[in-house]
Amino acid sequence: MLDEYAWAYVNGVSSIDNIEKARLYSYITRAELAKIMVQYVAGVLKKKPVVEWTVSYSDVDESLWEYASYINLAYQYQIMWINADGTPLKEFGPKSLITRAEFASVLSRVLYWDRYNVDGSEYYTMHIDVLNQAGIITNTNPSILERIEWVLLMLQRASKDLPNTKKVSDVKICPISLEDEQKAAYEWALKYWITSIDDPYAARLSDWLTRWEFAKMMVQYMINVLHKKPILNEDVTYADVDWSLWDLEWYIKLAYQYQIMWIHWNWEPLKEFEPNRILTRKEFAAVFSRILFWDKYNIDGKEYWTNHIKALKEISVLTNGDPALLEIRWWVMLMMYRTAEDAMNVNI
Repeated sequence: MLDEYAWAYVNGVSSIDNIEKARLYSYITRAELAKIMVQYVAGVLKKKPVVEWTVSYSDVDESLWEYASYINLAYQYQIMWINADGTPLKEFGPKSLITRAEFASVLSRVLYWDRYNVDGSEYYTMHIDVLNQAGIITNTNPSILERIEWVLLMLQRASKDLPNTKKVSDVKICPISLEDEQKAAYEWALKYWITSIDDPYAARLSDWLTRWEFAKMMVQYMINVLHKKPILNEDVTYADVDWSLWDLEWYIKLAYQYQIMWIHWNWEPLKEFEPNRILTRKEFAAVFSRILFWDKYNIDGKEYWTNHIKALKEISVLTNGDPALLEIRWWVMLMMYRTAEDAMNVNI
């Protein structure tokens, strides 16, 4: 892991010189992959864009200022979020997590242009096969979610025979270190089985948190911290939750039985859980407020989170009330920890 990160840093694929901040264990979003791939194509392969015109996706706006230019360049290089004929898709899905199928199709286009493009629901098959045969990919499961470390490793493998890539021997990497409030929250979460990973680096504390991971954490909080039992016994079915999530399917169902997650204001379950989407501050606030205050702050409508955020700010569980903020794992641990210990003065 350290080698591929050092390779990416010295070759300009990553500009982050601190291994903790690089979030190598983190799942990678489409926007993040666009940035990495553009830096790889331009900096390592020394290629130039194929087309000059700009592209507009309906879900890419000024809030994505860090990634918008890379998303546009990914289209100009004709490697990401295009139809088989090269025209752009209507939406980019910048915050969606990348699957192996998606990454393989992107890297295959980078290396082999459109040679392995096919239309249809299994568009990725030939892309995965050719990368597997080249020794770049070993796990050919198309639905696996990509992590940053895996993407960097596969790019390193794809570049092993390139003459101009730089060596990694002189790269200095900053080690992981936990600040006081992060350490306290992590150790508390470990004590109560909110996380079962006793290595802070492997616990991916600086990663964004998906909705299914959050379901598991909140169920453990209900069981091991609050010692509460489920309210309902009945099962629930979400259209996008199946056996492929393994034990997490069980936690998602328990979250419904506790009546804390992915329900309407009137307690009816939503049709979809969207397990792989990254959790936002408004979603966290709504769930945690229901745990602490039951339905006291439930309201219907587009701004359902307003009262939940306000209530949690009043008791100093959270201080940053931006509803669109994407949650990071240790922030969630800290906000749960604050209900059990004295509040810490940190802007989360």
